[in-house]
Amino acid sequence: MKRIFIAIKIEPSEELLGAMFVFREQLSEEKINWVPIENLHITLLFIGSVDEIDVQEIKFELHKLKSIEPFSFTIEGLEVFKKRGEPKVLFAKAIQEKMLQSLSLSIRQLLSEHIKGVENIKFSPHLTLGRIKNIKNTDGFENLLYDFRNTYFQKVVCTGFVLYESILTPGGPIYTPLEIFSL
Repeated sequence: MKRIFIAIKIEPSEELLGAMFVFREQLSEEKINWVPIENLHITLLFIGSVDEIDVQEIKFELHKLKSIEPFSFTIEGLEVFKKRGEPKVLFAKAIQEKMLQSLSLSIRQLLSEHIKGVENIKFSPHLTLGRIKNIKNTDGFENLLYDFRNTYFQKVVCTGFVLYESILTPGGPIYTPLEIFSL
């Protein structure tokens, strides 16, 4: 079995790297698992555990995607996903939702015969920067979110996407590209 997902790999700009340094510096006393630079991506579809035969079928189906042209989007603003009112994921927004939504929907439609319920999965385009365990200084955290709420980080030209395997380890996940698909 392989734990897989489909994503757009993000090569961070100097602006994004600088902002990430600031976030890590200002939140150094907080319990946050920061995403390593090499793991930055925007998930188009998390599939989960599948066997090798299904991986091959998924690859075959994804090669059929030809209707989407390369497009660009921006990464900007800092926000959080909350669970039970507590911040759990620190992320930057991916702006140009129309094209990202279209790509995600096309992938879900292609795979709907192989993965039950995939067409009903909600897609929220974002770039995860850190997974929050606990915030002690909530005022400082809120101020950081406010200061960076509309900050432009970078433009991304999307010319394709990647099918990744995710191997969970005590030191964090290891992402291995299984196949790269061009638009």
